[in-house]
Amino acid sequence: MATTIDVGKAKNIHPENKIEVGYRLFLAAKKITYGKELVLTGPTFKELQVQKGKTIVSFSHPGSGLMEKSANYGLVKGFQ
Repeated sequence: MATTIDVGKAKNIHPENKIEVGYRLFLAAKKITYGKELVLTGPTFKELQVQKGKTIVSFSHPGSGLMEKSANYGLVKGFQ
């Protein structure tokens, strides 16, 4: 399985960029079938905690970490 939400359009389940979809599936086969050490997925939801009025979201496979890059650095207004 390969995530493709970022290479298509929100209301169309058929991504136009078929090359990127194929490449991601190739990476999955390379890791799963041939055991190659590579990053197969991006961050994957792990758990959600609410502590003292704050929501803490944890991810598996965060790579080198997640960063918020908008002009409101430090205040995340939402994400998908």
